[in-house]
Amino acid sequence: MGVMPLTNNDRWSSVVCGIQRWMRLPLLLAIMAGCSGPLSQAECQTLDQQITDALAMPGGSCQTDADCELVGGQLVFPTCNCAPYVVNCEGVAIPNNAPGLARAKQLIDQFTHGGCAHEACDCGPLVSLHCTSDHRCTGTEPSCLPPPPDARIDAPADGP
Repeated sequence: MGVMPLTNNDRWSSVVCGIQRWMRLPLLLAIMAGCSGPLSQAECQTLDQQITDALAMPGGSCQTDADCELVGGQLVFPTCNCAPYVVNCEGVAIPNNAPGLARAKQLIDQFTHGGCAHEACDCGPLVSLHCTSDHRCTGTEPSCLPPPPDARIDAPADGP
């Protein structure tokens, strides 16, 4: 009995099986990469401390305001309402040449992807990052309190 030629159905089956084999690898890689689940509270605390330590490493300086960046802070759009955050609610103004910056960013990524976060209310992100005369980065803290009433507008009318 010789080799039988493939029919259209046999060819289609070969194509489908080949595609299925190639699709298994990306699916398996995706499962392995993203399905580790949320971190435990102890793991979150350890990461939090490692982030703080990385940001506190000595070194790095700024010459201009452009040399500063905001790291950490709120994980969603800036708000004065309750929001999840990492490091502290305002974020940390740090020189972009700080030795621990890259490590801190890597740890922050692990922290957020692991489901870790703090939550704060009445706190907003730093605004207007500045390089001080002693070459440190700072930021202006926003006020989440309502502005005081303006006496010219809110004061009762004088006279009749």
